[in-house]
Amino acid sequence: MNLHLTFLTLLIGSISTLWSIIALIFLPDSPMNAFFLNDREKYHAVQRLAENKTGITNRHWKWDQALEAAIDPKTWVLFFFNIAINIPNGGLTTFSGIIINNLGFSPVITSLLNMPTGVMSTLSAFCFSWIAAKWTNRRCLVTMLASCVPIIGAILVYSLPRTNLGGQMVGIYLVSPGSSLALYNRLIISLKLYTYFGPYVVGISMAQANTAGNTKKTVQYSILYIGYAVGNLIGPQTFRANQAPAYTGGFVAMLACYCVCVLLMAVYWAIAHNLNRRATVGVDPEEDRADGDLMDAFADKTDFQQKAFKYTT
Repeated sequence: MNLHLTFLTLLIGSISTLWSIIALIFLPDSPMNAFFLNDREKYHAVQRLAENKTGITNRHWKWDQALEAAIDPKTWVLFFFNIAINIPNGGLTTFSGIIINNLGFSPVITSLLNMPTGVMSTLSAFCFSWIAAKWTNRRCLVTMLASCVPIIGAILVYSLPRTNLGGQMVGIYLVSPGSSLALYNRLIISLKLYTYFGPYVVGISMAQANTAGNTKKTVQYSILYIGYAVGNLIGPQTFRANQAPAYTGGFVAMLACYCVCVLLMAVYWAIAHNLNRRATVGVDPEEDRADGDLMDAFADKTDFQQKAFKYTT
């Protein structure tokens, strides 16, 4: 079994390494370097960047932007959001197989029942991202609503008795085929826990939408990645072996973290709304025209340095 896991790890690691090399070689770092765009398409791509005022790549390190990233409250709201949303990720990634196995499945069936979790994570990311794109300027609200889905899943998994096999798996999944109604319901419960990836993707996209200045974005992304790593380090520690099969600490931690995510997104929403309100005071609407902002796309200004910057909420 351990040998199989070793081969699986080597296979997945090799594919990931190969893909990273492909991305490094072929993925452009700015519209101007996009070999698959013609001159007109590059112009419109830069025009779009000018409209959202987030700028394009600038290789010069600016200490004032680094400091601004560190003192920007939005950075730390997203940092703690990243920790909170990834504590369940770390726990589920490590212990989901054990949780399902404790419901009475064999190791082989447990591995098979773990397969739909990746599909569920991907689907939740696509669905909630699509909703956020269609529901203009409501990303924070979409993230808050998306966080409620795994909250329901965590409550179901923890509160229902272990003899209720149908209810248990509903919390870890959302849909999956089964040979009986009980198995179908079990899959439904389990997948709900894996919808955490939806609010994660939408929530972290706020950093890209609301941060301008290349150095500031670099520093902020680095801080957020630290939050991602911290959350995944804490997650496995919340599932204690002496609490099996209930794993009370793990499920309480998941429930608390999802609630914290909702609260943090509400705080971020309030901050962005307040910054937008302050930005409109004494600003001539003519100054916000897109055709006059192409220079801002190359000026490498931060969102704080641009008076008419509009924050996505």
